[in-house]
Amino acid sequence: MKVLHVSYQDCSGGAHIAARRICEAQRNAGIDATMLVNSKGSSKTFVKDVSLKRKVYNMFVNMFGQKLINAQSKSTNPILHSLNIFPSKFYHLINSSDCDVVNLHWINAEFIRIEDIAKINKPIVWTLHDMWPFSGAEHYDDLEHPNRYVEGYTKSNRPMHYIGKDLDLSVFKRKKKSYSSEIYIVSPSNWMKECASRSELLKHNPHKVIPNTLDTNIFKPLNKNVCRELLGLPTGKKLILFGAFNGKDDPRKGFKFVKKAIDILNENEMAKDIEFVIYGSEQYTNEHFGKIKANYIGKFSDEISLSAIYNAVDVFVAPSMQDNLPNTILEAQACGTPTVAFDIGGISDLVFSNIQGYLATAFDPTEIAQGVIHMLESPLDKTKVSSEFKKGRFSEMKVSKQYIDVYRSLLNE
Repeated sequence: MKVLHVSYQDCSGGAHIAARRICEAQRNAGIDATMLVNSKGSSKTFVKDVSLKRKVYNMFVNMFGQKLINAQSKSTNPILHSLNIFPSKFYHLINSSDCDVVNLHWINAEFIRIEDIAKINKPIVWTLHDMWPFSGAEHYDDLEHPNRYVEGYTKSNRPMHYIGKDLDLSVFKRKKKSYSSEIYIVSPSNWMKECASRSELLKHNPHKVIPNTLDTNIFKPLNKNVCRELLGLPTGKKLILFGAFNGKDDPRKGFKFVKKAIDILNENEMAKDIEFVIYGSEQYTNEHFGKIKANYIGKFSDEISLSAIYNAVDVFVAPSMQDNLPNTILEAQACGTPTVAFDIGGISDLVFSNIQGYLATAFDPTEIAQGVIHMLESPLDKTKVSSEFKKGRFSEMKVSKQYIDVYRSLLNE
């Protein structure tokens, strides 16, 4: 069986990293899996990228597409929007390949035109890394105006204060004409499956939940003090980690709740012993939030460094307002580091209070602070947190087997 995974990139951003890990896990399970991307960032030989000519074309049409979005539509939803409107003829590469099944992942930034999905002549599995496949142009729905993707986009259910052309409606109509009910939908979380199966666009498709995975030979418990020394972090403090791709700039990642939680922690007697560690940000200058110092350590893309970061801290805070199945929480738990997060989306599949961390009531920074204090005062055993993760459903072999079962059902094997 030959499987072709298709994603815009293989390294930058959670969706692409998850896609590459799924492909690599399948290869480790004996499947002939390869990955085709627009921009290759890894040294993995099974990842192939498109020609320079195609990359240049894609870069320009993506820039034009984003300018088109900004010029024609204004809304209160700050989340990324994608049109996937420009012809790429990328489907020719898929159809001419010798793969038996194509597994789509994050195909935006004008990588594949919506109408071209219908021209793929191979069985399709589509792994959902966000809500775009069953929404309009938006990658996550507007929290103030949810469920438009369930009702179907019409003129009557457009939020009154949205201005300009209704691009969400026009993208929805194009998807409605192009999608096939034979596309097999894989959701990494139960929440994403529930959303997708209720959606007007994908409610008639087959659905299955298969979580993301990672390499537990890399993400595993390590000596805390050794990791702190390597990263230049203090050994005599309680360290709390916040990290996300563009975490401080993307409102969905909830950095505002971290700041409010720090204000609350400043009033606690433990404040003098606490420091924050923030990675994934362009900022490198440390600062203080009251008594609590924030150490900015920059961006890291290699997994060994990421493993060291998770092992260096006592608690990982993930206050996302919307999320599917975050790689960051998977990585933290595999390293044995407990997570404090809101009880939302796919995070509820990952964090079980007092076993792998603490789930807080959605959008309550006071509970985030309480969860941090609880994890610091009653620390969980790192080895136990890691072992609970490893024996769960996220192992490479378990995830690969579920994907193989899906592929075989499409091929009638």
